[in-house]
Amino acid sequence: KAPPISSPRQSLSLERCSRVVVHFRTMVMGERPKRNIPAFRRTLLPKMLLEYASAWMKPACMRSFGRTSRDHHVGMLPPEVPSDLLTQLQSHLPIRREVAFFELEKLAKRGARDAIKAVVACLGDTSQEQELRKWALEAIKDIAEPGEEWAINAIIRSGGPLMDRNSSVARKAIEVLPNVANKGNALAIAALATMLSDGRFSCRAGLTIARIADGAASIDSIAVQAVLGQLNASSHRVQANALMALGFVAPSGDIAIVQELLARMSHDNEEVRYRAAGALARVLGLIDDDYEKSHPVELPCATGVLGCHVHGAAKPALLHWDSHQ
Repeated sequence: KAPPISSPRQSLSLERCSRVVVHFRTMVMGERPKRNIPAFRRTLLPKMLLEYASAWMKPACMRSFGRTSRDHHVGMLPPEVPSDLLTQLQSHLPIRREVAFFELEKLAKRGARDAIKAVVACLGDTSQEQELRKWALEAIKDIAEPGEEWAINAIIRSGGPLMDRNSSVARKAIEVLPNVANKGNALAIAALATMLSDGRFSCRAGLTIARIADGAASIDSIAVQAVLGQLNASSHRVQANALMALGFVAPSGDIAIVQELLARMSHDNEEVRYRAAGALARVLGLIDDDYEKSHPVELPCATGVLGCHVHGAAKPALLHWDSHQ
C-alpha cells in the first residue's frame, strides 16, 4: 500500500514511477496496459469525427481511417440509410425528391453504400429533373477517389449521363469526368473520343481528352485508336479536334502516327493543318506546355501553310516536313 502523499514533488515522483512501471511491463514483459476508455470516446466522439470528416475526407479514406483504430472502428462505420428516404426519392413532388436527395448525399459522403447506389441511380434516371442529375454528378465527384472504376463507369456507361440527350447533363458529365478519372484513363478517353463527332461537344471533348491525357506516363492503345478513328470524319471541325487530342494521347515518336500527321499537313482546311502541326510537334517531343504558351510564331510562306499561326517548336517540324516535300 502506498504511503500518503505529503507534497507535490512526491506526487510527481510517484507519477514518474508509475510511467516507468507501465513502460517496463509493455516493452520488456510484453504486457499491454489496460485502458479504461470513457463511453464518450467510444461512441459519441467517433460519430462526431465521422460527421465532420465527411466534409473533407472521401469514403475510401474514412474506411482506412476507421480500420486503424480498434476503439473507434465501430463508431466510424457508415450510417444506416432510412428506407423512407429511398421511397421519397421517387415521389411525384419535385421538392420532396430534392430534399431526399440532399439527405442521401450527406449519407453517401459518409460512406453509406445504399445512399451511394441511390445517388448513382439518379444519373441515368431520365424521370428526374436535369438539375438533380447534375447534383448527382457533383456528388460522385465528391465521393469517389480519382480512378475508381465504379464512378467512371457510372458516368461513361451506355445510358449514362455522358451520352445523354440532355445537353446540360452531358456537358456536366464532361466537366466532372476529369476529376473522377485518373491521368491517362483509357476508358474515359475512349468514351470522350466518341463524342468528338457530336457537334455540340466536339471541342469540349477534345480539350477534356487533353486534360486527362496530359502528364500521363503511358496511355493504352485502345484510347489512341479511338481518337485516330475520328480523323476520317466528314467534318473538318471534328478532324481538327481529334488531331489536337491525338497530340496528347499518342506515344512519343510513334512512326505510324507521325506519318499520319504529316499526311494531314497538306489538308485543304487551314484549321486541320494547324492542329496537325501542333500535334506533330508534341509527338516529336519538340514542345511542352510552358514553351507552347510563351513562344507563338507565324510560319513563313515557304512552308506552304499561309497565315497559319502555330506554336514555337512546331516551326522546325513544319520546315522539316517542307524539305522532304
